[in-house]
Amino acid sequence: MTVAHLRTARPADFGTVTGTPGLPAEFDRVFSSRYVDVGSVRLHTVTGGQGPALLLIGGWPQFWYQWRHVMLPLAEHYTVVVADPRGTGLSDRPRTGYDSATCAQDFHRLMNVLGHDRFPVVGHDIGMRTACAMAADTPGRIRVSTLLTTVRRTVPAWSNEKSCSGSSAS
Repeated sequence: MTVAHLRTARPADFGTVTGTPGLPAEFDRVFSSRYVDVGSVRLHTVTGGQGPALLLIGGWPQFWYQWRHVMLPLAEHYTVVVADPRGTGLSDRPRTGYDSATCAQDFHRLMNVLGHDRFPVVGHDIGMRTACAMAADTPGRIRVSTLLTTVRRTVPAWSNEKSCSGSSAS
């Protein structure tokens, strides 16, 4: 698939930049949705901004929309690339290939098709596994790998604990 073809493969349904409610008014002026064929699957990809590429990989079962609050500020400094991993959002849903190595290959191919040779990657939740696999498989391509997760601490209803830091209210 050529870059010229990528410009014409733009979806406009629910789940895209133009078909998803709750986005800032200027969002669709900065970002666009497109389908990108990476060989084994077609990934729905949202890109926009200026500067070096920055790849954001989300968690399960979320799609590109989970990054919406940070995408515009990041686009001031980066060309932000966010794709729905296989099986999520508007991307293809093959029967197999959900292991981190295959997903890492999908994202490496995506960045190749988009013309980005070396880039930082941010992985959240299950996206952390993909980001780690990308860095392990081809460390020269990944500038920085940032891994994000949320650790929840279960607090019994009877507890008077007020914070996640472990201190109790007295």
